[in-house]
Amino acid sequence: MLEHIRKEISYIAHDYYRFDLTLMIDGKEYTETETCTDGEVSRLAPLEGQLHKLVPDVDINLITEFLSYVENTNTSEGFGNVQKMWNDLVNTQKVIRVNTDKFNKLYRVITETRDTIFRKGWDICKGYTTKDNCEKCPFNNDRECRLSSTLAALKSLQDACTVKGMKK
Repeated sequence: MLEHIRKEISYIAHDYYRFDLTLMIDGKEYTETETCTDGEVSRLAPLEGQLHKLVPDVDINLITEFLSYVENTNTSEGFGNVQKMWNDLVNTQKVIRVNTDKFNKLYRVITETRDTIFRKGWDICKGYTTKDNCEKCPFNNDRECRLSSTLAALKSLQDACTVKGMKK
């Protein structure tokens, strides 16, 4: 949970200042330091990277947008809105993780099913391997093998689960 935001600015010399933006999240501080020397701005330890480690599956652009709201927050109401935004990012991370786990589990189930169908189906099919017997195979449907099409469909589902499950 986002607990507080601290903004500090230090004027060190003419045309030289330092701006620190610190967020306290779950009891830990995350700080970004921006320095400006003779009009050149440099950032040390950008917050985008630090926060992206907390919610790695959330798009970095959402984190950047969140930080722009943080930088422009000056009231307690604005702080409440920023807290809600952070909670939304954390909840999005949880949803992505849950769905990723579901796709990984589904992949394992489909793989086991495909392997079982292949083993048991092949045991049936191998008795009908000659050209004359192929039409008598119980998996044959108008000269097309339903076993092959079933295995191909399961392979497509496996591939889809792999793509969806790669978010981790």
